[in-house]
Amino acid sequence: MAKEILVIFGLILTALGLVGIISIGYISIKIRKEETQIPFDKKKNKSTFENLIVANYAALLSSFMGLIIIIVSLMII
Repeated sequence: MAKEILVIFGLILTALGLVGIISIGYISIKIRKEETQIPFDKKKNKSTFENLIVANYAALLSSFMGLIIIIVSLMII
């Protein structure tokens, strides 16, 4: 029973990480399009990209931790 709960928890964590990575990619593409149209807010865009980098690291960490939990729980007999 604990094995199944760990696998489900790992799947949820991995799915949330992947959703985060996809949404960060979408947001960054959207900002790049706006930057080509209005190139005056360089500092605002730079700070936004710095925040996106931190969010990207958090999403990657979440995804990797979920995968590690899945692998470890599948190894438990």
